[in-house]
This record gives sequence, structure tokens and C-alpha cells, in this order.
Amino acid sequence: KKYASKVYVLTPEHGLHGEVPDGKKYGSYYDDIFQIKIISLYHESFKPPPEVMEDIELIIYDIQDVGLRWYTYISSLFYMLEAADKFGVKAVILDRPNPLGGKIIEGPVLDISLRSYVGIAEIPVRYALTPGELALYFSKFYDFDCEINVVKMTGWKREMWFDETGLHWIPTSPAIPASDTPLYYLITCPMEGTNLNEGRGTTTPFKVFGAPWIKPRELSQELNELKIPGLRFRPVKYMPRWGKYASTICGGVFVHIFEKRKVRGIESCIKILKKVSELYKDKLQFLQKDGKYSIDLLIGTPQVRRYLNGKIKEESLKNLIYEWNNFKAARERILLYK
Repeated sequence: KKYASKVYVLTPEHGLHGEVPDGKKYGSYYDDIFQIKIISLYHESFKPPPEVMEDIELIIYDIQDVGLRWYTYISSLFYMLEAADKFGVKAVILDRPNPLGGKIIEGPVLDISLRSYVGIAEIPVRYALTPGELALYFSKFYDFDCEINVVKMTGWKREMWFDETGLHWIPTSPAIPASDTPLYYLITCPMEGTNLNEGRGTTTPFKVFGAPWIKPRELSQELNELKIPGLRFRPVKYMPRWGKYASTICGGVFVHIFEKRKVRGIESCIKILKKVSELYKDKLQFLQKDGKYSIDLLIGTPQVRRYLNGKIKEESLKNLIYEWNNFKAARERILLYK
């Protein structure tokens, strides 16, 4: 290791250039642009190969994420630190802004029984940490003993959203094309666990949702009457080019964010899904994967689904989705920015 000379590029779910569609596993390949072999982490175990870890002395994490637990780049970060600890490799994190800022925390802490690649750690959905801070959190609370060096940003403050940094947004994956998409993604991503189309297959992913059985004017009017903070809803009809309801006309609703700091995405999503279930009765369905409900894996608890099915009351749900005081206290110990 003292004279290790090999260099590897390990890539997360969407590939080196962010071009691979969501959920599509891919193997290692040779990149003609950089003329280097790419080793896919979105393949088989999702972990850095042991033969690579045995051959290096330093691993560098340089990835922009979106600040949400279900975005799998943070799972790659977790497994990278786990491997660095196991093989005695140093880790360097080149820090990046959290696109959603560093102050607002949302959603339930992950129920460990639902741990998956879209929920790797017991943190809230919106955790309000930078990649560097998240690495320090993982190290401290999951007992990773590897050496971690965070190369801090200059000029970033916790209240800053990405569009306030002056930086140019480079799409982190095919469905996150713009710097404002992560907040829409927070609101509508849990719909991936239902039979609603969440805007994939359109030019506005996560900003529109619908299904062939949705009546656009009816639903948008009902949602606007809820006066959900920071949001307005517009009736639309659209046709996804791929994904759910590909080449089928969907009735739907376009989500407009007009006061982003007032938006609470998880709470908004629950209100939207509750209204859909009330208006369309048995039309709304929850999808399963490997015997578990996908919406449970994304949100990190079965209680949201149980609430939408009328199994528990709203008050019980509210107590659950704001139970992150322990996390908030713990994160204070590793914050790098004011």
C-alpha cells in the first residue's frame, strides 16, 4: 500500500456522466472520454470490490447529491466509509452544497426494519447535512474508524439553497435536471410507491403527477382548497413517454412552488395522497417490491401507508413524522458550517 499506484473510478447508480436511468444496474466498463476503467457500484452488492480496496490507500468522494435519504448516492457514501474502515483506507470528502439548504429537517427517521439501498441509515428523509457532514455523521454514529478528511466549501451558509450559491447546476441524474427539482422530488417521489405516475417519462419529472383515472380540474381544485403552504396546483393532461402509463394520456396536476421555504414536502405529499384516496376510493394502489411496500421503503415507515388506508389517525402520524429531536441533537456535534 505504501507505493500503491493504481487508480480506479467507482461510480454510483447513474454512472460517471449521470446518464444511466434510475434503477438500471450496469457493470464495469471502459470510459473513452477519460480513458479509464469504470467500476460500477450499482451492481451486485453495491459495495466497493474488496480487490479494489486492497489495492489503494486513499478513496475520494466527489459527488453532488440532493439532500434526501432515498437518493442512493448517500448509500454509496455509506458503503464507501464502511469499506474504508474495514480495509484501513483513508477517505477524503470534497464537500458540496445541500441543494435544499442546511436547516430544514423533514420526515420520519428510518425504521431500521426497512433498511434498503433507498434507506441506508437511521436519519430523516430530509437531513439538512452536506456530504461532508453526512460522512462525519455516519462515521460517528456507525462506528467507522477510518480517517476522514473533509475539504470544506468556502462561502456556503446553512440557509443557502443551491440557486443562491452562484454555482451552475449539473444534473445529478436523468430525472433531476434542474436545481429546483430536488424540492419537487421531496414532494412527489413517494408516489413512486403507488400506481400514480410521478412525472417520470415527461420533460418535468416530479413536477407533475397523475393517472388515467385522475380528473384534473376536480383534483387540483380540491388540493388548492387545502391551502398547503408554499404550493399551488394546476390541472393538466399529459402523456409519459416511458415508465408508468407510457404512451397513455393521464389526467394530472402540475405542482407549482411559490414559497420554497414554507414547503414541507413529506407533509405535502401525505395530504396530496390522502385527497387522492378520498376522491378515487379504491383506485389508488400501493406497489410492492420483494415483499415490502415501496412507499414504506422510501418514507421509512409503514405508518404513512396505514394512515392513507385509514388504519391509524392523523394525530398518530404527526407525532411520528416529527420525531427527529434525537437526530437533530446528534447532528449538532458534527456540523461544519453556520
